[in-house]
Amino acid sequence: MKTPTPARVRAHLRLDDPGVPAAFSSWTIDADRDAVRRIKATYDADDAILPTPQADASALLALDDPDADPDARRLATTMVEQLRAFFAGRLRVFDVPAAAWRPTPFRARAWAAIAEIGYGDRLTYGDLAARLETAPRAVGGACGSNPLPIVVPCHRVVSAAGSPERYGYGVTAKRWVLDLETAIDAPGVQGQLALG
Repeated sequence: MKTPTPARVRAHLRLDDPGVPAAFSSWTIDADRDAVRRIKATYDADDAILPTPQADASALLALDDPDADPDARRLATTMVEQLRAFFAGRLRVFDVPAAAWRPTPFRARAWAAIAEIGYGDRLTYGDLAARLETAPRAVGGACGSNPLPIVVPCHRVVSAAGSPERYGYGVTAKRWVLDLETAIDAPGVQGQLALG
């Protein structure tokens, strides 16, 4: 009896670029056949994720289950390629279908509003809260629970003074990615982000 093909896949990406902050050097991407569902920076100085033996050494990509659903593998692999391009300053807009698993109605609205903040732009917690008719603290909570960082760019939400603070991967990493977006004139890539 043949084992059914797993519908979900997990990919790992390691960025070996000395210019990338340690907090962004290792990523895990979860996808199913419909969308990328979760992206997480997984760097830990004591236990960094390294490519497994199935890894493509040139891409520094490892799939937990290379026999998983081909559509899930394609989405995870494409997200890895796009994350690499983003961190190299060659990508502004992600066009891989991405959607969180069962978000609350408020978080879905908040993440959709965050996804509209353009490359290199910033919006304060207060301004985003006013758009969503809620409190800045609720916006901070939505940013903190964002399962698709970088793609849903919560790093573009800043304090009233315009400073980068309150970021799950540290203020230094947030400042670095904001500087990346304002320092590089990267060619835009057309695409849509599905947050359904």
